[in-house]
Amino acid sequence: MTGYRRAIGLVTANIDLGVAPAVFSGVLAAARRHDVDLICFPGGEIGTADQPANAVYHLVTPGLVDGLICWASALGLPERHPRAEKFGRRFGRVPMVCLNGAIGAQRPLTLDSYQGMCKAIDHLIDVHDRRDLAFLQGPVRNPVTADRLRAYHDTLDRYKIRPDRALVSSPVEFRRDAGAAAMRVLLDARGLEPGRDFTGLVACSDFLAAEAIAVLTERGVRVPEDVAVIGFNDSPEARFCSPPLTSVSMPFAELGGQAVETLLSRLGGGPARGRSAPVAELVLRRSCGCAGEQPARECAGFSATVRKHGIPAEIGRRLETEFRAALAGDSSADFPAFAAKMAEGGDADAWDEILFALDREGGRELISQARIAVAGNARRLLEYERWQAEQNAQRLRETGVALSSVVDERDLTAVLARQLPLLGVGDWKLSIGPATVLTRSDVLHRDRRSTWIAVPLQVRDEPLGIGLFEAGPPDGGFYRALGEQISSAVQDIRLFREVEAAEEADSAKTSLLGKMTEELRAPVEAILRESAGALAAGPPPEVRDALNRITAGAEYQLGVLGDLLELADAELDSLKLCAGLIDPRELLAEVFGEQGPGRLPLIEADGQRLRQALLTLSRSLGHRARRTVEADVLPPHLRIRISYEGTGTPRGGLGLSIARRLIALHNGSLRFETGSAGGTFHLFLPLPGPRGRALPDEAADSLLCVADGPAPEEAVAAAGLAGLSVLKLGTGDDVAAVVDENRPAAVAWDTTALRPEHWAVLRQLHDHPKLRRTPFLAYAAAHGRDLHEVIAAVRPVELAGLAVIADPDPRAQAGTQQLIAQLRPGHLALTAPDGATALSLIGHDVPNLLILSRQLRDMDAFDVLERLHGDARLSDLPALVLSGDELTYDDVRRAAPHARTVLLGKGILSDAETITLLRRLLDPKRPPNRQEVQRAVVYLHQNYQHQITRRQVAKAAEMSEDYLSRRFHRELCVSPWEYLTRLRIARAKERLQETDDSIQAIARQVGFHDRAYFSRIFRKHTGVPPQSFRCLRR
Repeated sequence: MTGYRRAIGLVTANIDLGVAPAVFSGVLAAARRHDVDLICFPGGEIGTADQPANAVYHLVTPGLVDGLICWASALGLPERHPRAEKFGRRFGRVPMVCLNGAIGAQRPLTLDSYQGMCKAIDHLIDVHDRRDLAFLQGPVRNPVTADRLRAYHDTLDRYKIRPDRALVSSPVEFRRDAGAAAMRVLLDARGLEPGRDFTGLVACSDFLAAEAIAVLTERGVRVPEDVAVIGFNDSPEARFCSPPLTSVSMPFAELGGQAVETLLSRLGGGPARGRSAPVAELVLRRSCGCAGEQPARECAGFSATVRKHGIPAEIGRRLETEFRAALAGDSSADFPAFAAKMAEGGDADAWDEILFALDREGGRELISQARIAVAGNARRLLEYERWQAEQNAQRLRETGVALSSVVDERDLTAVLARQLPLLGVGDWKLSIGPATVLTRSDVLHRDRRSTWIAVPLQVRDEPLGIGLFEAGPPDGGFYRALGEQISSAVQDIRLFREVEAAEEADSAKTSLLGKMTEELRAPVEAILRESAGALAAGPPPEVRDALNRITAGAEYQLGVLGDLLELADAELDSLKLCAGLIDPRELLAEVFGEQGPGRLPLIEADGQRLRQALLTLSRSLGHRARRTVEADVLPPHLRIRISYEGTGTPRGGLGLSIARRLIALHNGSLRFETGSAGGTFHLFLPLPGPRGRALPDEAADSLLCVADGPAPEEAVAAAGLAGLSVLKLGTGDDVAAVVDENRPAAVAWDTTALRPEHWAVLRQLHDHPKLRRTPFLAYAAAHGRDLHEVIAAVRPVELAGLAVIADPDPRAQAGTQQLIAQLRPGHLALTAPDGATALSLIGHDVPNLLILSRQLRDMDAFDVLERLHGDARLSDLPALVLSGDELTYDDVRRAAPHARTVLLGKGILSDAETITLLRRLLDPKRPPNRQEVQRAVVYLHQNYQHQITRRQVAKAAEMSEDYLSRRFHRELCVSPWEYLTRLRIARAKERLQETDDSIQAIARQVGFHDRAYFSRIFRKHTGVPPQSFRCLRR
């Protein structure tokens, strides 16, 4: 199209992961040099079926780009594979240059992965004498994976090392956690022992290697002492890994630039022969056992090194001239400053290598100064880039916040028009919905060169459209994050529209249904009035029977109309049940009167909805001569049979449809069978299990009954009906052994026959992994939300006062448990090393006391309290928060919503005082804690090293001095001044153990300005002088 520059496209899976940024930067730099427009299409890998992100590839047409660079290996396209051929045909006649894999007949541009891997393995064997080498391979369809695996086998063969297939991982994708998973397979599934079965590890990519190092380190394997590791591609993961990762550096940026030049040559009518890029280089770091980070340099001359890094020859000559002048003593020559200026904005590693080569000519000190100057420039540039990245991240977060409030496309456009220029994005286009055909006039500019990124918009697997952004920030991850934010906004707009449409439709339907119901109700009620009047007049028997039938039919229709209207308001298909464990016999007796069955186990159901279904079934039978209701247990179901005598079938239609749907919502089923003498409804409702709905087990052979005496008659009958043997489980039996040796179809117990000791047996059965989906037959009067609550009702009274202790220090846990044992003999005190475990314990058994270390392994004590705050059962839970560090006013603020929480320094109170404090905390009549006292405690913790007066503490607590003393002692069992003294002694003990400071210095650090007085107080509280304490503890 006239007036536009040449435009080329880059088709790749992504531009932000692994080595993709290097390829993208090389293509971008070459496009700028040659003044051509660039459009990048990062649309994910090509699988057997199109993925939502693949939609960006549909934008590539001859009307948009003149030529195409296709990174075949990143797309996961195997060479000479039908999928690659099909993908190539998608672009029609658009000229194409391929990287690292062929699409079609043309020869691709490649990097020699084979030689690079050979260098890595040679280095491990020759330099570090590691001959037992494990190998982590990449995706099987990636051509570079095959080259690197072939290099591994060929190099071992060259050294006469017999290959071991157990040392080669299965193929894994280049994705997060793949390296860790592959390493665990080698260690766990194959049983390999690092340092014995393999002493070296080579990976197909750096992030596979980095994750493998993390797994090895977690298991106590030393890298490189036990296992030397080398990665591939020299990506950022190699530099940020610990220890830094030795890696094979591939010139991906140069390959990208070479692809642009090859494509432009072909578009201009010149040759487009594929050629190999320069050879790979091994960059040595600590993971292989080498001392430091440096390229594995060969003794190349200065000029050759300058050419290698693409530095213009003129700059090389000027650098050499300046170096010679400075070496000759020319006072006007400032070689370090000149070198730093020449290297400004360039690759610091490349310039370091150039200066390294120049160093061979002499003047080592001068070269060292220049290298330091270049490194200083690089460090300043890195700091600036980090600051710039932080600014962009902040602006991106602000954009996300603004996008989260949009409700339509007009809002979306306004937010993007306001925010994108601040992010450095000059122009942008959005295409919501299926991909459309774009031409250059839709995207490119006539007056200037531009680079565009096509970003797929999607939420999970749902495609939403495509965003085109003119490149601003060079970070490819920026465009991925921006696309995710816009995708979320587009999804929200769709949801708003769908909700509005659904609400309008629902409102219209409800209104129509209400009007129809009222219209239908009026004539039915008129029929009932007329029938009642006729019956009151005393008609003949045959007329009376007819009127009774008319009345029953009209009442049934009224019931159906009522159900229909109620369920229309509740949206039957989206109805949510309020389920709990209920006794079905109570419902059956309510609906069917005295005809209900005997004792039944609890079922999990919504009582109101199940009653509605049963009433509908009852109405459908009409006034029949005789109805019977029976029930029995067929694990994993309770079967209810509602039978009638007489001819004919129940009224069907809408009433039965509603009943069937309600029963299906309970994961049950309903069927009807008829015979010559009547018919029967068979209603199947699932029995509860420890993890929700119980499932059938065809191989089950027994029914476990928890009882020391006779098993419940109902359970024995259920076992006989199902053909199961009955096994009794008493308090003295080994629960785990009984469960493991048998295949229980159900677990049964009768609450009235249980003793308190059976609670532990039921708990073990409930928590046993083999019984997670096994039905539990609870013949109990107690109801609850689930089996856990029903079992908790059996818990002995003396164990009801549960305490949970969360502390990462095992000694502190044990000490607190001893205090609980003295406070409440026989009561349980469960311990947890972290917040997640503590929350799990609290969710399982509601405690009445919580003792938390302020800092846990995964969260702090206030995080735990905040997660409990919404639970009504825990709203008044007493909690003691113990801190080994200094408390803050923010701690007081976070503790404020929890009225029965006390903040305290660790080790301040004696055991007897702590027990008294806990007893007061547990007193239900105790008034809520005062924040004023908590503020006083914080003031003492933050100022103990200074001279403190009563007035200062009272002012911080916003109380009078006398009232503070009384309240402080009432809540914490000691006076403020005794608390302060003990706090100072505790901090002094820490310093005596951890530092070599003098006794006088430590006394002043903790607020004592007289050494003799400090020694007397210290001895009073610890029994020994400070110096003796230090000697004893060390």
